[in-house]
Amino acid sequence: MIALENASVVLGGRTCLDDVSFTLEAGEMLLVIGPPEGGKTILVRALAGLVPMTRGRLTFDGKTIELEDPEALAVWQRRVGVAFQNDALFDASTTFENVAFPLTQRGMTGDEQSKKVRRRLEEVGLWAARDKLPAELSGGMRKRCGIARAVVIEPDVGLFDDPTAGLDPLSSARVLDLLVELRRDLALHTVVVSNELQVALPIATKVLMLHKGRALFAGSPAELDACLEPHVHQFVRGDSDGPL
Repeated sequence: MIALENASVVLGGRTCLDDVSFTLEAGEMLLVIGPPEGGKTILVRALAGLVPMTRGRLTFDGKTIELEDPEALAVWQRRVGVAFQNDALFDASTTFENVAFPLTQRGMTGDEQSKKVRRRLEEVGLWAARDKLPAELSGGMRKRCGIARAVVIEPDVGLFDDPTAGLDPLSSARVLDLLVELRRDLALHTVVVSNELQVALPIATKVLMLHKGRALFAGSPAELDACLEPHVHQFVRGDSDGPL
């Protein structure tokens, strides 16, 4: 189980996260929702150890992750796969090379690397595009390439920041279906940032709504639907009138 307790992040004098907590078991998916600038991406980056927490504690299987210790941070980051909102693919590298990059960083080369990369590219439907550069891929293909790169290391935790951003509804559904398959196959602790509620809520086991850095809701999708907190109620129903 991964647990985040009372996490706060202050950057440049601005509070980006304020006392946020959640727990997540292996095989569960936490859907993180909320208005823009609510802290969703900062949460992902904090979990990945890419921005420091001002306060709070991160534990995995009951053991505290000492994110401020460089050695402990390096060990943790080897257990975490991240797919960034902007894909973060290397423009001069092929699809195969982009997915292979985390393995190369870990010293894996040759047949072992090739087998792992091929397996993930086949899972995301990109083996035929293995020699293409990112500029030659569609938006959905780039998203799938980023997901393959995130999970090629077979991580314990998968962090996916807005994996459906800019995609059409069909492509969004395919990407989220892919995350469900990978979560099941790898027993991932999965955190997904997405406001595509129609397609994302049915596959989530837990939901966290952030607004101005604070958690306004944490619970199940069914509890979200019944929540009467004004900000949450307005956001989930897409109403124009309300406190947001």
